[in-house]
Amino acid sequence: MPLRLSAVLLSLSFYFCSAAQAQIEQIEATAEEFADAIGPEHFSLREAGAIKFSEVADSAAKPALSEKQPEARETKTTLQTAKGQTSIKTGDKPHFTGWADYYHHSFYGKKTASGHVLNRERMTAAHRTLPFGTKVKVTNKVNGTSCVVVINDRGPFTPSKVIDLSHAAASQLGMLRAGTVQVACTILDKSE
Repeated sequence: MPLRLSAVLLSLSFYFCSAAQAQIEQIEATAEEFADAIGPEHFSLREAGAIKFSEVADSAAKPALSEKQPEARETKTTLQTAKGQTSIKTGDKPHFTGWADYYHHSFYGKKTASGHVLNRERMTAAHRTLPFGTKVKVTNKVNGTSCVVVINDRGPFTPSKVIDLSHAAASQLGMLRAGTVQVACTILDKSE
């Protein structure tokens, strides 16, 4: 009897794994059809940095790449945080890219995660991990305009976004009408 039960459990596990894989593939296909239908300028899983579910599943089975990656020259930057100064090591002008949006008007006048009051006229932004006080140069990849913001809040809480901007920063980047744009962000030294 235990052998028969094991066989049943094994066959059930194979059934559910294959069904889950089929659902993942169907979701990916639907999402890509949606992206193609509305156009890559509005939505693109590939450009937004989304990871396919199958890539996550496959990554557990594949060994890490053994190729040696070029090393970034390390510099030491001291950043001001809400609780004092923090030293972090960064490479030459670390940067990141992705989608940016700006705060809804209902957030202005409320306290940010750093304790400052959110002011729509200040050049500020929210980032998930950068220390408060970090200066970031944000460039709109569509029109090439740039501005420098100071991180004073946490967010964005939408996984597809990399930075939330104040109204002033969004205005300077020319993104008020679009709402969200693709940006390139460069972390600046405190002196810049």
